[in-house]
Amino acid sequence: MSATLHPHTGRPETDETRRETNRLDSIGWGLFLVMTGGLLLFSSIVPSGTWLVATGILLLALNAVRHFRGLGFSLFTLILGALALAAGLADLAHVGFPIFAVALVAFGIAVLVKPMTKERE
Repeated sequence: MSATLHPHTGRPETDETRRETNRLDSIGWGLFLVMTGGLLLFSSIVPSGTWLVATGILLLALNAVRHFRGLGFSLFTLILGALALAAGLADLAHVGFPIFAVALVAFGIAVLVKPMTKERE
């Protein structure tokens, strides 16, 4: 029986790496829910775009933690975090940002690049 490979690192996945990944995912969801609820509570004084900036920072930070712990990173959440951060900063600066068009291009590139970077069997 062959070992299960980690989807982001390509290395064998162990029970410990699965537990660590699940723990980080749970922490991320908890932070996301607390942040979203807190921003909703203070929505009358929080500038437009703050939620997107905070969500982008959270997604990028979680990917950084995953990377430095040897768990790889998720290209999807990395792109999503960068787009959210860019859209939020543009909203805070009152600059138009075509997020839907940029998201389509970014995810399309990711779909094209992913099979090209996988090792050939």
